[in-house]
Amino acid sequence: MNRIDVSIVIPTFNRQESLVRTLDSLFNQTYPQENFEIIVVDGGNDDTEKIIRDIEKSHPNIRYIKQYDRGASSARNLGINNSRGEIVGFTDDDCVVDPGWIEHAVRSLQNLEFCGVQGIILPEKKIQLKNKIWGYADVPTCTGKENYFSFPTCNIFYRKKYLIEISGFDKELTYSEDDDLAFRLIEKGYKIHFNKNMIVYHEVRYLNIIKYVFKRLKRKETVPLFFKKHPKFRDRFFLKTFVPSHVYIIFAIGTLIIYLLNLDITIPVLFTLFAFLATRVFIDQKYKMMPVRVLFFWRYFIIDFASVYYHVKGSIKYKSLLI
Repeated sequence: MNRIDVSIVIPTFNRQESLVRTLDSLFNQTYPQENFEIIVVDGGNDDTEKIIRDIEKSHPNIRYIKQYDRGASSARNLGINNSRGEIVGFTDDDCVVDPGWIEHAVRSLQNLEFCGVQGIILPEKKIQLKNKIWGYADVPTCTGKENYFSFPTCNIFYRKKYLIEISGFDKELTYSEDDDLAFRLIEKGYKIHFNKNMIVYHEVRYLNIIKYVFKRLKRKETVPLFFKKHPKFRDRFFLKTFVPSHVYIIFAIGTLIIYLLNLDITIPVLFTLFAFLATRVFIDQKYKMMPVRVLFFWRYFIIDFASVYYHVKGSIKYKSLLI
């Protein structure tokens, strides 16, 4: 039997078509196929198992594990526990990895100073403006130039022994569970390297506002728990999770309270308008977008209000103030 050096873990949930594209990109790696395995952890109820069983006939390095929907963290932990490689890599079922993805990761981790390595994440296609206006473009990006720490699990590798040491992903977190895992390693003094040659292309999904609020933003309820676990990173991570635009939501809520008390709301309304313009319209130099931002005020208001709501709800639930 060939030695397995690397295990690639992919949690999946009812995305059989995009999963096949992900697997095709893994079958075209420059790294020898006989030296890495692909572990698909399936939490859905579509035809993924049948598809994987067919693929197994021509690709013996793929393994299928069924786990009824318990979340991505549980799926990744199950993949870790069943992996045979000394290195465990993660990507998602809606990604396409570059041909040299595994090879570049293995080279980086030959440096024993690093416990992990991450790379660049790019949208697979250009985000269409019309779709971005009417909905939400759900796609993570990472170029290494961001002013905050982020360790998305669609493009990251770790040495397995370190994952075992910290007991893998926290199943209680539904938001930033990937960052939580990385921060726990960093807090132990371990280092995660950034390799710009490790490239993953992520599918762009457009969600309407309602679906985005109830499917994506709801996960932010555990952000206060994240900060409770990692108080050292609160200031560095704050801008990513509680953006300045939320300031105008606070003003808007205050204005509503003043209105209900039958008091003069002229000044609060002006403050709210100023805060919105400062944080949502004039926040950058993209002047062509400014009229669009004003026109779609309702879109920003719904998203920002929902974010504040879930952050406050989580703060109460986990007894951890976000600010």
